[in-house]
Amino acid sequence: TALKAVKNPVQIEGFAEAHRRDGVAMVKFLKWLEEAVPAGGVTEISASDQLAEFRAEGEGFKDLSFGTISGYAANGAIIHYSATEKSSAKLKSRGLYLIDSGGQYPEGTTDITRTVPLGKPSRRQIECFTRVLMGTIDCTMIPFPAGTTGKRQEMFARRALWAIGEDYAHGTGHGVGQYLGVHEGPHSLKNIDTPPLVEGNILSVEPGHYENGKFGIRIEHLAFVVRDEKHSTAAKTWYTFHPVTLCPIDTRLVDKKLMSGDQIDWLNTYHKRVFKELSPRLDKAHKSWLKNATKAI
Repeated sequence: TALKAVKNPVQIEGFAEAHRRDGVAMVKFLKWLEEAVPAGGVTEISASDQLAEFRAEGEGFKDLSFGTISGYAANGAIIHYSATEKSSAKLKSRGLYLIDSGGQYPEGTTDITRTVPLGKPSRRQIECFTRVLMGTIDCTMIPFPAGTTGKRQEMFARRALWAIGEDYAHGTGHGVGQYLGVHEGPHSLKNIDTPPLVEGNILSVEPGHYENGKFGIRIEHLAFVVRDEKHSTAAKTWYTFHPVTLCPIDTRLVDKKLMSGDQIDWLNTYHKRVFKELSPRLDKAHKSWLKNATKAI
């Protein structure tokens, strides 16, 4: 199991290609959502069905990698929510919408969560989203020495939330199979003892914040453990995370005054990369939408 979790160069490129295709589907969906919700008639189920259709348009798409979590407003605060015909809420031009989804491609498996404001967000929503984003960034960009376990590294994802007395009741990340299970061990970013992270592992990084009866926030991307050349020496190897997920993070919910310069640089660099890798695969309208969604803050 531990050997299977170390991806070889062919698998790593396969994951990258799967995420380019998946990123195109997500861009189409987010643009569609922005236009469809004000027009009315969109529900949690119809939104997740539409995303599945966009994924199905992609080359090599086989199936969803798990049942989509499509949660609007209070339903978004239910961590493992699954919309039913009875519970499916109608999306309105206010509040937050959370969608956690993924696709199976022969080249790789995807798992991504994005949180979107459907109207003008509150001050509280902006602060909580920004702190979740800060955790996503810190856990990803802070290098760690060989021998570090996910149990230690995941604390960086919680720091910005802990600073205001908040936390989330789930693990920060899990391994992902290559056209296999969306949850793959033995490594993880959880408060449990697992083997040290090694080069070639791929994990989700997905901190969140949930307020019962109000809203939920989660930002998730998949990232590879890679050698950190800046800090590694002949005597000691260091690692860092390299994101493979390609999809804009909604900056309408970001308060840059809370963020450090390094965090802002990370977000802007990530968005620049998202546009560079996805724009050649998009038509003019979607490319224009993506350019605006990835502009620097």
